[in-house]
Amino acid sequence: MIKVLLIVGRPENAEARQKAAEIIHGASPAEFRFHAVFFGDQAAASDPQREELQVDSSWLSGANAGFFRRFGGLARLIREKRFSVVHVLAPEGRFLSLLAAKCLGVPVRIARPLPANLPVYELYRGITAVSLSFDDGRGDTTEVLEKLLLPRGIPATLNISTGYVDGSCPDALLPSRKQPMTVQELRQLAANPLIEISMHGDCHLNTDEDVFRGRTKLLEWLELPTESRLGFASPGSRFSAERFHAPEEAELRNATLYLRTGLRIRSLAPLRVFCRKLARVTHLPVLYRIAYHDTVMDSAEGGILYSVPILRNTSVNELMAVIRSAVKRRGAVILMLHSVLEDTAGEDNWSWKQKKLLRLCVRLSDLEQQGKLCLCTASRLYELLQGKDRSRRAGLSVTASGLVRTKSDS
Repeated sequence: MIKVLLIVGRPENAEARQKAAEIIHGASPAEFRFHAVFFGDQAAASDPQREELQVDSSWLSGANAGFFRRFGGLARLIREKRFSVVHVLAPEGRFLSLLAAKCLGVPVRIARPLPANLPVYELYRGITAVSLSFDDGRGDTTEVLEKLLLPRGIPATLNISTGYVDGSCPDALLPSRKQPMTVQELRQLAANPLIEISMHGDCHLNTDEDVFRGRTKLLEWLELPTESRLGFASPGSRFSAERFHAPEEAELRNATLYLRTGLRIRSLAPLRVFCRKLARVTHLPVLYRIAYHDTVMDSAEGGILYSVPILRNTSVNELMAVIRSAVKRRGAVILMLHSVLEDTAGEDNWSWKQKKLLRLCVRLSDLEQQGKLCLCTASRLYELLQGKDRSRRAGLSVTASGLVRTKSDS
């Protein structure tokens, strides 16, 4: 969840209140939490002005109270509430908010005219994003979601092999011998705003025919419009970026929101391959971080998303090393899971223990509460990366302190 502090300024500033209302009403309550800050005397504001935004709010003394008193109050609020981003909507709060947020290392968004239909997520580019992605549609995934993730408000993306779920997939092509989730369970999960449903082929194949057959089933099961675009998690990560961008795949690209594949190595390949192999034996977090350094994303890269595969012996500390690297770089990470079980003895290499996932969820939730990252679905992560790409094209940059500014502001 992204926690946003809206600096509205004086309560009589109708323009700032209107901007805040547009942002709040355009956001999903399951994914955003807003808190408004007003300047001045709370008793002097009318009830409609105080209640218009319908979110938690705080008051800071006006200019006559002294700069350091107002600065201390705002910095204390940001630190105690652990906001992911500070959004300044009023000119009178700009310098104060920039200074307080910079001292605490929190990204700042300065209000500018908003284009029509601008996704709310695009306003908060520069935030570290982490997504948990579950492949195949296994029955144990339903249990894990209901037992561990959803009660904690943690989103997830489910990549569904439809033939595996409805029993039409031949035995030789089954992604798993485990019991799959049912179509009814899938529908119930899809109704939860924390859950995204993505494609994973009908029979776990990377052919266009199989992908479109799975897409047709998902649209029918979830009663979605025929023009809906869904994410596609490539089975076995065998659908390459080069093939995805080939002219003959135009129809697939038009029906696909993004392509999620496996790890990425784009620099120091021998070193990263060596570290990945050595990490499987030693489980040293530093080796794991080096191995998956390039899998942390800072761009949507033409609709391609990369993921960190979680194997049976992967430790929580190894994953957290990659997460900490992403937080430092303000990047994005997708963690690819399959079966999550209480006991993985005798299971295949794609099974992970529930107690490990629980520890991971606790640590990720702690970082989210500290405002260091947001947990989201893969599609939301993709939107955040798209926002970063648009920022670069528009001449925006993100400083080390997280301040978002235009080149003309420098």
